Amino acid sequence: MSYLRYVQTFEFGQKNCQDPQHCVFCLCDMMKELKMTENNIRQYFDFQQLLKQFFLKNQCVSTAQLDCWLNRIKEKLQHNEQNDRIDRELAIINANQTLRSYGFAIKKVFCKSSDETFYTLINETEDALTAKSMWTRNENSFYYLLVDAIVKSFLQIDDNDDNDGFNLNEHLAIGMTSANNVARNTNITIILGEKILKNWINQYWFKKIDRGSKITLGVRTLTQKSGYLIRKYNLSACKHCGLVCFYGSKCTKCNICWHEKCLQSSNNNTCSSCNQPLSNNQICK
Repeated sequence: MSYLRYVQTFEFGQKNCQDPQHCVFCLCDMMKELKMTENNIRQYFDFQQLLKQFFLKNQCVSTAQLDCWLNRIKEKLQHNEQNDRIDRELAIINANQTLRSYGFAIKKVFCKSSDETFYTLINETEDALTAKSMWTRNENSFYYLLVDAIVKSFLQIDDNDDNDGFNLNEHLAIGMTSANNVARNTNITIILGEKILKNWINQYWFKKIDRGSKITLGVRTLTQKSGYLIRKYNLSACKHCGLVCFYGSKCTKCNICWHEKCLQSSNNNTCSSCNQPLSNNQICK
C-alpha cells in the first residue's frame, strides 16, 4: 500500500478521535512503521489543501472534471508512483471533516437529465444571511422567482393523471423566453437578466434542457437549496440522501420516496418501513 492511500485510510480511521495529541502520536507511529518521510506526509496534506481550494474555486464539478484534476495532482505529488490511485470518495470524506467545522460540505449528487454525477460544495448553515449573501437583492429575487416558476409547473401536475410517470421537459421546467421575462419583475433589464441566467447555467444553478429551449433546476439548486424547496413547497425528501425528490421510486402505502440512483446503491427494492414493493418512475408529491 502506498503512503498516500495509507494516510488517507489513517485519517478516515481517526475521524472520531477527540485527542489531537493522541492523533499526532498515532501519525508518528504510522510513519515509523512505513518508514515514511516528512516529505511524504507533507505531500498528502498539501493534496488535502489543494482539494479544498479546488472546490472553493469551482463550487460544482462533474466526476470527469474531478478525476481529471486528481490525475493532474497525482502527477505533481506522486510522480514516482504511477500505478497508485487516489481514492476519490475517501479524499472527499477526509476533506469534509475539515470543511464541516466551517459549515461547508462536499455533496455527491446524480443529475438524471444529463446522466452525470456531480460533486458540489454546499453551505450546511442555511440561515437568512447565507441565503442572501451571494447576489444583489435584485439578483436574489430573480433567482427565487425562477425557482418558483419551475416548481409551480411541477405542483400543477394532476395527481390523477401521472400514470405515464415523470417527464422533466413537461413537469419541472419553463421556457427560456419565460425565464428571461421573469427579470422584469425584479427591476433587472431583460438583456442583463439573460446574462445573469447564462452565468447561473454555467455555474450549475440551472440547466438547459429540451435542446436549449427550456431550463430546469440545476444540481447546485437541488443540493444547496434542497431544504428550502422541501419546506417552501412541502415537497418530498429522498429517504436515502435527504435531498429533495421530485420523482423516483415510491412506496404508495407510506408515501416515502427514493431517488432511483439512491435506491440502486442500497440494493433494495422494498420500503424500509413496511417492506412493501416500491413503484418506479413515480412523481413524488
